[in-house]
Amino acid sequence: DYKGLLLFNDNQIYEGEFCNGEITGLGRRFIDQDSMYEGMFAQGKYCGKGTLYGANGAYCTAIWEDGKPNGQGKERLEDGTLYDGEYKKGVKEGKGQFIFTDGSKYRGDFKNNSPEGVGELIENN
Repeated sequence: DYKGLLLFNDNQIYEGEFCNGEITGLGRRFIDQDSMYEGMFAQGKYCGKGTLYGANGAYCTAIWEDGKPNGQGKERLEDGTLYDGEYKKGVKEGKGQFIFTDGSKYRGDFKNNSPEGVGELIENN
């Protein structure tokens, strides 16, 4: 086990722990000038607790499995909308809530990244 730096052909950079020559452990992957993942890796994929940062303040903090958020997580979209809820294999699915930039909220069920099923919309007065 060791720490190091790896430059990919597509100019991505990994900085962190390696195990048996593989990206495994705590590290950071710089994807492009706007995007970076920081957290746990297993065999080169996001795995465990971590945060993916994107442009305009966007981020997704979650438990990652096989490179995708899975379980409970929090996300800020580029437009400022916040999501706090469940993911299944990278998709917003299950119970969660959106908090929109105007202060209104949707709380309830999500399916395939969208509100669907039982829920309530709370308007900001």
